[in-house]
Amino acid sequence: GVLLLRESCDAAGVRLRNDWEAVRTVMVCQGRIREAFERVKVLRAVEERLALDSIDPLEAYDEVQRVMPDAVRISGVDAKGRVVCFVSLSKFFPGKISGDQEPFMIRYLLTMMEITACSLQEFENGVAWYADASDIGLRNVSFRSLRQYGWTLRRGPAFKTKRVALLKCGALFKPTANALKLFLSAKMQQRIVVSSNDANLRRNVDGSSIPVNASVRGLATRKDLRALFSQRLEAFREHEACFRI
Repeated sequence: GVLLLRESCDAAGVRLRNDWEAVRTVMVCQGRIREAFERVKVLRAVEERLALDSIDPLEAYDEVQRVMPDAVRISGVDAKGRVVCFVSLSKFFPGKISGDQEPFMIRYLLTMMEITACSLQEFENGVAWYADASDIGLRNVSFRSLRQYGWTLRRGPAFKTKRVALLKCGALFKPTANALKLFLSAKMQQRIVVSSNDANLRRNVDGSSIPVNASVRGLATRKDLRALFSQRLEAFREHEACFRI
């Protein structure tokens, strides 16, 4: 599959970064080469259009945290070895992202997804998304933001989502969240938990992998999480440079 993807990219003049990108993409697309090729093609087109390669990932991290502090970050690992991405939905304000800041936001999101897999084992373990839905409102959701950033989850860097837990859902949001599950595959529906409390988080994630300033009150500070992002970025770069098939 990897060889076929490489041939497809070469024939179309689409740059395939390295073997690690090829393996992850083919595996996530379950060997569907056309789908894998389109995924790589979209990524390269976005990177070129927004000049993402000219933006340092740590600079993007700092800019996103400046505009939307604590909205979405890698915060550690859970009890099953899955990388934890913690989202505070009430702190996500897509309307705050200006046109000039969009490249930083996209660069940050794409990098965050990439560095969830710094080894083949981590890639197989996958990612656990924990989203704090307390105090969420219409100001935190827009169709524009879904169009702008939603594609990064569906067609961005290849990674495996193994769990999505919506925590502290209010009486109005919980039925909506459950209804949205119906539009997903049966396999993905089984991976989504909608809860009115944070028991699922506490049961699966140590406090050191939960942000201290989230409503669920963990132990990981902003300084800790920036350092974690930097460490994982370095580990990812080392792995992709050495990985060969």
